[in-house]
Amino acid sequence: MKQSFNTIVNSNNLVLVDFFADWCGPCKTLAPILKDVKKELGDDKKL
Repeated sequence: MKQSFNTIVNSNNLVLVDFFADWCGPCKTLAPILKDVKKELGDDKKL
C-alpha cells in the first residue's frame, strides 16, 4: 500500500526527506551517500 507524503511525514517514525533536483550540485553529491545510508538501514526504513 502506497502511503501519502503527509501520512509518512506526520507519523511517529523517524523520517528522512531528501528533495532532489537534477541541476543541483550538492544534491548529486549527497545522492550516493543517501543510497549507502539506505543500504545500511535496510528495507524496513523509509528513505
